Amino acid sequence: MAAACAQSMTGALSPLRGLALESAQGGVLWEEPTSKADSKSLLRAVRVVRQTAKKRTASLGRLEAYLCGASSRTVSLILVLKKNPERKRRLQISLPYPVSDGQPAEGICMKIAGQRRLIVQIGWCSMDEDCLVKNATTAVSFIKRTIGHSLVQEIRIQGDGLFIPVWDAKVERHRQKGHKRTAAAMTCLMLPPATPAAKRARCTAEPEQAVT
Repeated sequence: MAAACAQSMTGALSPLRGLALESAQGGVLWEEPTSKADSKSLLRAVRVVRQTAKKRTASLGRLEAYLCGASSRTVSLILVLKKNPERKRRLQISLPYPVSDGQPAEGICMKIAGQRRLIVQIGWCSMDEDCLVKNATTAVSFIKRTIGHSLVQEIRIQGDGLFIPVWDAKVERHRQKGHKRTAAAMTCLMLPPATPAAKRARCTAEPEQAVT
């Protein structure tokens, strides 16, 4: 896997590389990035970005591909925050598959379009899907430990002009409320009745006696 990731990063030192600063609106970090739902959303977002970049650059010549191909297009993790972190505005994050020359990735906090955003470049569109997913998961876990998950409102993957939603606090809260209501309803159905059912009174009227 490491060899495949390293090979996919050939040409990553293009002079056109850069950290994308555009984002979309968002709301608290997922409880664990290894959950099935979040892992699927993250993988789906990475896959869409990579495939889009490859389709758009498929017809480029060798020189054009080196300068403007998938290996020159960044993939970034974008988090929308409630407020700026109290500790640091810049985070140094060691990724399992470094973006360039073994250097840590830098998470930059800035205010864009009235929103406070933390942006981390996690790789290039030419990198393997698994490498990008592991880099994103590592960055999310580090940010969660460093600034606290309660500050994060939304998580997105950005690349090649696309902004793919991965996780949203409002959606997550709505989903959790739905699960709680469902669990409460199932509990009520499974519980025995609070009091035993009242027995129906039986009619025991005696037949009228014969008049003598």
